[in-house]
Amino acid sequence: MKNKIHKIIKGGIIPALMLLSSTNWAQLSGVYTIGGANPNYNTFNQSVANLNLQGISDSTTFRIRNGIYYETIVIDSIQGASPNSPVIFESESGDSCLVILQGDSIVPAGYILKVNAASYLVFNSITFKNSGGNDTLVNLDGGASHDRFLK
Repeated sequence: MKNKIHKIIKGGIIPALMLLSSTNWAQLSGVYTIGGANPNYNTFNQSVANLNLQGISDSTTFRIRNGIYYETIVIDSIQGASPNSPVIFESESGDSCLVILQGDSIVPAGYILKVNAASYLVFNSITFKNSGGNDTLVNLDGGASHDRFLK
């Protein structure tokens, strides 16, 4: 019995654990969608969780489909973001009236979007709407720089 356990550990469990511990997540790059039918991400927060976890290897664009998104978002420093490799959140339709980011009134955080030390973000054609519980639409904190809000 002892020999069988040794073989299982030597041949199966230990190598599998070593493989899992050395797995690197692929960094994001390219174009992704948020919301709507068959998106890459259902919510802003799902896309931001991947950004915070994986970082980017090149310009990364999130095209947001028309809708109202009830979320409170925190974007931390993103590995790989630079002047030549920004992270862009933009309305897929190009109409800011059709993509609305409205604070989650259930858990008022005092802001809808907090950019915490993240740089080289671009927000294009998105409406930020106060839901009554949020005093601030966007909070730039922790040395956030070179972030742009367009249209």
